[in-house]
Amino acid sequence: MTVLAVGFMVAALGAVPVPQFELYTRGEEMPADAIERINPDWSVTLTGQKPVPGTDVISLRRVDMALPAWPREAQLLLIGGDRIVGEIVDCDGRGLRFRQKASSDREEVLRVPLSRVDVLWLAPGPRDLRESDPRYAALSGARQHDLLLLRNGDAISGDLLGMDGTTKKTRVQESRELAVENTRIAAIAFNTQLARAHPPRGMYGRVILTDGSRLTLQSANADAKSLIGETDFKAKLTIRWEDIVALDLFHGSAHYLSDLRPKQYEYSSFLSERYEWVADRNVTEGQIVLRTKDGLSHFDKGVGLHSQCKLVYALDGKYRTFEAMIGLDEMLGKNGDAEVRILVDGKETGAGRRLTHDGESWRVRMDVRNTQELTIEVNWGDGGHVGDAVDLGDARLILADSKR
Repeated sequence: MTVLAVGFMVAALGAVPVPQFELYTRGEEMPADAIERINPDWSVTLTGQKPVPGTDVISLRRVDMALPAWPREAQLLLIGGDRIVGEIVDCDGRGLRFRQKASSDREEVLRVPLSRVDVLWLAPGPRDLRESDPRYAALSGARQHDLLLLRNGDAISGDLLGMDGTTKKTRVQESRELAVENTRIAAIAFNTQLARAHPPRGMYGRVILTDGSRLTLQSANADAKSLIGETDFKAKLTIRWEDIVALDLFHGSAHYLSDLRPKQYEYSSFLSERYEWVADRNVTEGQIVLRTKDGLSHFDKGVGLHSQCKLVYALDGKYRTFEAMIGLDEMLGKNGDAEVRILVDGKETGAGRRLTHDGESWRVRMDVRNTQELTIEVNWGDGGHVGDAVDLGDARLILADSKR
């Protein structure tokens, strides 16, 4: 993978700085710049440079900007993990219309089928439903009916009939039909038995916005000003580049460790405790947070580990590069002191490092061509296992060729 990085550029004196992006690819290193074009085949062209084929594109990352945390504002949570900051317009019982906060200058309205909606927040809520606040426990897990969580802590379970954008009331069928003022509602969790997840077909993108929104795009194209994307439920939206922090491609040349089945996992207990490896979360199921040169970055993809452990993946000669951002989890590792070792075919690579909370995480990028096995070890440092929660953000293997 190649990282293309450069600073901000000002098109003219006094003009708004043009956002610059790092382009992670399989190809040769080239200087990064502003976005010139993205085509429907996900090929990317930076200003004044040759196009990079979509099969070689891994990710676009905004220069000098950390990955934002999941939002707390009023938002829409979709089946599959998308999070869209904005406000409800109305709902007719089959679908809802939602005004996204950061979509172009028009604040476009998305039409979303209710079968794709998990939770609608009308008020600020937790970043993660897995937070240990008992007020939100009813919003996670399976539900046979829609659930209205009121701002005073009460809840109404029934069937949502609709939300009126004019009267600002929500109608729900409980033992009888009720009309609840929207100002009284904190969140609506939808019937999970009616949920229908549709995994994207072929290559797809996932965009991360400055407000913390995450949105999956089945297809997209872009010019120098904005990205125009389409979701898998056929909603179209336009997003300015200044509102975008990252665009990651999936089902392409990158295979994330969190999506692969390990060949082996071993854990050595310090005081009879037990930690499992965790996909796309830290070891206590929270969001992966690492201290980077750009600030605290919140990763959606990665692996959470704890000392002392060994995680092994079979490579079978298919990959050319392993890379990850590795460090102590910012929330859990404040007292940590651990050693990370990375081995290929059982041999030391020299890519390991001792981790303490005083240091930043570091990016590992190493050649694994023609190798059979990758091993990641997290060992005790000073202080035993206390605080040794290690994250591998964006841990991925890059295919040896562009054939998926």
